[in-house]
Amino acid sequence: GNALAVTDSRLYLGFSGAYLDPSSRKNSVLAFNASTGAMESWFPHVSTYYQGLFTVLLSHEADLYVGGQAEMLVGDELRTGLAMIRPTDLQMPTVEVLSPGAGESLVIGSRRQLQWYADDNQAVASCDVYLSRTGPTGPWESLATAVTGTDRYAWIVTPPAAGTNCWLRVDARDYAGNKRTAIGPGPFGIAATTGVGTELGAVNLALGAPLPNPTSTDATVSFLLPSAAHTRVGVLDVQGREVALLVDADLPAGPHQTLVPAGVLSPGLYFLSLRVPGQELTRRLMVIR
Repeated sequence: GNALAVTDSRLYLGFSGAYLDPSSRKNSVLAFNASTGAMESWFPHVSTYYQGLFTVLLSHEADLYVGGQAEMLVGDELRTGLAMIRPTDLQMPTVEVLSPGAGESLVIGSRRQLQWYADDNQAVASCDVYLSRTGPTGPWESLATAVTGTDRYAWIVTPPAAGTNCWLRVDARDYAGNKRTAIGPGPFGIAATTGVGTELGAVNLALGAPLPNPTSTDATVSFLLPSAAHTRVGVLDVQGREVALLVDADLPAGPHQTLVPAGVLSPGLYFLSLRVPGQELTRRLMVIR
């Protein structure tokens, strides 16, 4: 073995692939019962690619720290340097996709917050985010990998336009390599343009959904301008009165984002209004306490 670590109940050995199987170019970590010497039915889901060696095996309580001189595969995620696994964690993480919601239309070029909820009995290590433009069975394109410390990802919506059968998938992993996948809600759409029709014809003015919604503090809202224009973004009450002005400026064409200070508003239903000369779009916003 190349490295060794001992806990109260297990002995961990880092073996070279040549020792275990002369035809193998991978190295592995194996676990043995510290009292009987029998190989455990559970062993860390860790291996190194090619001929890199395990140079470090350390244990702290039930956690095992593994270091190698090559890329390590922990579960099905590649790591480099030092990785922590938790042998006692046999529980799968939980994950739920929150947005985009079913029936939404995302506009190419706009910024959209993709949101999910992930939890684990010990800790979520990371999440991967995927998109299907053709239905809930894929094929899936990767939007973000190894997202840590957050439950959202800001995505600039990319072409091609894909109709209304798009789905989001999030894979959540814990530190023991356990993985769970969630798909939905959906379907939602990805379009080149969206907006309202006027006597000037169809336009691609777009106003995204405020996030989060409902909210008790602040929210963000994204919007897309087809051309440079004087732009007003405001918050309206249910009587149509403007209670907050968020943007009042000449802006260039393209995607934009602004903060909605919902924390200073009284609880209730409001409308976000995006106005450029001759056109207006609105979105609902619910403020709660």
